[in-house]
Amino acid sequence: MLKVMSILINILIFYSLIGNANADIFETQSFSTEGAELICDYKKSNELVLNVYGETFSSKIKVIKSKTHNYNIHAKFDYYDLPIYEKFRKILSVNYDFYVENDQVIESSLLDSDLNQAIKDIYKSIQQILNEAHENKKCLSWRF
Repeated sequence: MLKVMSILINILIFYSLIGNANADIFETQSFSTEGAELICDYKKSNELVLNVYGETFSSKIKVIKSKTHNYNIHAKFDYYDLPIYEKFRKILSVNYDFYVENDQVIESSLLDSDLNQAIKDIYKSIQQILNEAHENKKCLSWRF
């Protein structure tokens, strides 16, 4: 079971490396049970991609720099009925699209507090893994 999961993760990493030859890729286990990778593509200097893998979920978070200190963030979370290394079905997909200006998540009074908190948590997670990447001399061109 662990061997199958290891092979799956290695295939994903290999695919990422081929597709991102001009990218800085930072991988960590400290962020999620199954790992995470932060991709800073030098060809697309205004984009940052964070892929996170858990036992029964995966997510892709894309940060697009629109202006200095202004970002559009698109996050997609997929949840599965079984661990991803077994035969699984996607049972739920959740998408978040939000805007960050001058290091502050733009809030709306129309959103409930739980949704606002989920959005803030996503942004804090991006900041956390970017700081960890900087400590390892990766993605140095990105700062919030």
